[in-house]
Amino acid sequence: STQSTWGRLSSKVTMSSVLSRAARSASQRVRNFSSHGAGSPEHKAEVAKWGKMSVYGSIGVGVITVAVVIKELSHHSEGKWDVKYPFNKRRVKAFPWEASDCDLFDMECKKKFYEEKAAREAEARA
Repeated sequence: STQSTWGRLSSKVTMSSVLSRAARSASQRVRNFSSHGAGSPEHKAEVAKWGKMSVYGSIGVGVITVAVVIKELSHHSEGKWDVKYPFNKRRVKAFPWEASDCDLFDMECKKKFYEEKAAREAEARA
């Protein structure tokens, strides 16, 4: 029964008829989304107006961005992060290296530790 139905359909529907029907429907279809009145003078005026607004807006945003960057880069950051608060050195457990009170990349602390260590060893020998 299915074969006989398919046989009837295949005899009526050929590849060329499917393609010609698709081509006809594609040529008849027209996209009228927002460009329905694209040829009107009002539409052209609106397009020109929004184009200018976009350009001027972009220029304005660029100027403000440059001003903010210059302002932020002009701040002096010397000493901003060098503030030593006692709560910054709170240790729950000592670090697993010799200068156990110094952070991993705190070279000034390590230098001070090794200088104090050398002074203690010199005192012990004297």
